[in-house]
Amino acid sequence: MFVEVVRSGGVAGITRRAHVDTDTVDDERTLLEWQHLIEAARPLLARLPEEQSPQQEKALSQDTSSPVPDGFMWSVSIGDTTCVADDASVTGPLRALALRTLREGRKH
Repeated sequence: MFVEVVRSGGVAGITRRAHVDTDTVDDERTLLEWQHLIEAARPLLARLPEEQSPQQEKALSQDTSSPVPDGFMWSVSIGDTTCVADDASVTGPLRALALRTLREGRKH
């Protein structure tokens, strides 16, 4: 399963991108951790909008802030499903997946 995360905004206005392809994870324990996190995050991802508003598109493409001053905008993709949301909407297992992807995933 392919997971991709883009986080933009914040005080510095920096964009971070990373992805993980679980098909390339060799360690069985690590693979199970990723699979569990992905399955826990899917219901939350499905509740968020797939379409970007013009403001969200601008925030992600131009390193501008979210609707909240100094807030983050997130784009999270799991397989073929992508959502774009402000920081307050990325919660629970979806936030855990997004943060782990940024921390451990391949940067680009």
